[in-house]
Amino acid sequence: MAVKGTPWRPADALASFCRMEIQYMRAHPEDLARYRAKMIQIVKDERAGKQIQHLSNEELLTRAKDSFDDFLGSSLTILGGDLVYKEKHDALMKRISQAEQRASEGNMIAILLDPVKSAGPYYRLHVHGVALLNAIVVAVDIYRAAAESKKLPSVLPVGCPVDPYSGQAFAYEMTDAGFVLRCRTAPVDSSTVREFEFRLRE
Repeated sequence: MAVKGTPWRPADALASFCRMEIQYMRAHPEDLARYRAKMIQIVKDERAGKQIQHLSNEELLTRAKDSFDDFLGSSLTILGGDLVYKEKHDALMKRISQAEQRASEGNMIAILLDPVKSAGPYYRLHVHGVALLNAIVVAVDIYRAAAESKKLPSVLPVGCPVDPYSGQAFAYEMTDAGFVLRCRTAPVDSSTVREFEFRLRE
């Protein structure tokens, strides 16, 4: 269960990163020229190299965006699927690695590799924020239950948002000062399991 609110729109965000990179390339044609020269050097087919050489800057950017759109479509399928956090992250990173490999072979995705690479940290940051928001909503439910019964509940209220890292309910522990909500799985970029401490009024 996730907290209702502003919908997460990864398609809009990642497409925006792509647009900004394209705008940068238009404003800095010397950088685009370097990418063109590198791709010509990499491709083994002389005919393909000549085709790249004779493309206009806009044609080059259009082909790069077509490759990015292929990456974006498969990435959105991953993010919108039923996999748990780590499985989604691993699948997404695999797609990024595949795009990097294609770039190293002269594919025009090389021009937009920075937006491609942004997908990983963008997803990690999203889940990081969801974990905090979900924990706050669970804490509000606990505070509400405590106000009604004059004591902390022994278990989490029914229907609470879950730990997005594991897809399971937060671990709940009462303390002398209040209570702690603990994720059950650490983020992929950390060995530390996140926990959120909440206090009761004295």
